Amino acid sequence: MAILSTAFAAAKPLKVESLLLSSNDFRAEATLSSLLRKETFPFLRDLQLARCHLFPDALFGLAEKLKEGELVSLQSLGLDRVDGIYRDEGSMKATEAFAEGLRAALVPSLRTLSMRGVKFF
Repeated sequence: MAILSTAFAAAKPLKVESLLLSSNDFRAEATLSSLLRKETFPFLRDLQLARCHLFPDALFGLAEKLKEGELVSLQSLGLDRVDGIYRDEGSMKATEAFAEGLRAALVPSLRTLSMRGVKFF
């Protein structure tokens, strides 16, 4: 994913409105957060992370991108059947940061948040 992030960043800005990253393994914050930049995807409206392994560091990275205004045009966020979130302190902090990132002022266009079948271990 790091190679893909670098390639996308070099080609910026991209006119992509939907980014489908389902079934990927995001263990570290840098893996996902380096990809999600407003300067690279200024028109991103739909982000799908269904069936991804989204570990606490990656979830925290997504939360930071939301809080930094990098995903301000996002209208739909799909997290169906995401796993990797455990019942430990790190996961709880990452989940709380993610929830804070969903405030209306940060993602004013967000209409759909799908979290069907999210697994909390």
